[in-house]
Amino acid sequence: MTLLSTEKAQAYCTTLTKKSGSNFYYSFLFLSRKRRAAMYTIYAFCKEVDNAVDDPPTGSNPSTELQRWWDELQAAYEGTPTFPVTISLAHHVRRLSIPRAYFEELIKGVGMDLSASRYASMQDLSLYCYRVASVVGLICLHIFGPTSARAQDYAVSLGMAFQLTNILRDIGTDAAQGRIYLPQEDLQQFGCTETMILQQQENEALHTLLHFEAAKAYGLTGWKLYAYVIMPSALRRSLPYYSNEVILMLHSTTVAFTATIPDILKVARDANSATFLTFQSFGIAALIYLTVTFALVGLFRLAERRWLAFLGPTH
Repeated sequence: MTLLSTEKAQAYCTTLTKKSGSNFYYSFLFLSRKRRAAMYTIYAFCKEVDNAVDDPPTGSNPSTELQRWWDELQAAYEGTPTFPVTISLAHHVRRLSIPRAYFEELIKGVGMDLSASRYASMQDLSLYCYRVASVVGLICLHIFGPTSARAQDYAVSLGMAFQLTNILRDIGTDAAQGRIYLPQEDLQQFGCTETMILQQQENEALHTLLHFEAAKAYGLTGWKLYAYVIMPSALRRSLPYYSNEVILMLHSTTVAFTATIPDILKVARDANSATFLTFQSFGIAALIYLTVTFALVGLFRLAERRWLAFLGPTH
């Protein structure tokens, strides 16, 4: 069998990421070429492993498919990969020194969907969230650069928040597959039964539960998390407080709009044409806002580079 070159394997990962329809593809466009290529490959690996369980080839066994990816991961680290994604992955993990254990945890996390459809407590769910989301953040740290203990703590917390958000977003889809990821102890606390979720019965108990889980996800991020992740320490020390707040506001709102506009329009379009037209108008206004915002962010980033150049190297 003729193996793909690293370049063709990378092209496969890029195409797969683009065709996935994920908003992540567009966020990656703001990265440098090498970082963007690495992120395409990491995304492609996560997508393929996830599909091994959620959308396996017809007639295949999800457990067997997952084992194939486990074996390919080992091959990637030993220099003998055969899948397009792992050929590209082998190049990036070697260049960036990404620990194999992170990818192994990811595969174990996806495998949990084959054996568990309920979680008794938040502690139980936390292991799942760590494996399928937080380790992705830890992998990304090797792409972006900072791998300090503090950066790792933030990556884990942000991954937890992302996964809880995904669980809330997909609660209906998961229920259709007989899965309830929200902790059973939380359901009991708010008087919400499994039947309410599985049959999508809207009521006060369910709304209260979802608000509680959303607050939990938000609490894992926190405003200071964004401040420390986005803002270089030298810039935080040198710029006035209000300048920090302006950059943070522009950055967070830009990311929020970019990530949510396509989903909002999709939901509105599925609802009815009148709602869609209303949200479409909102989308146009938001895009105008984005254009202005990106220009302002660019100016602030230019100022940031000049400040850092003035301050000199930091250690």
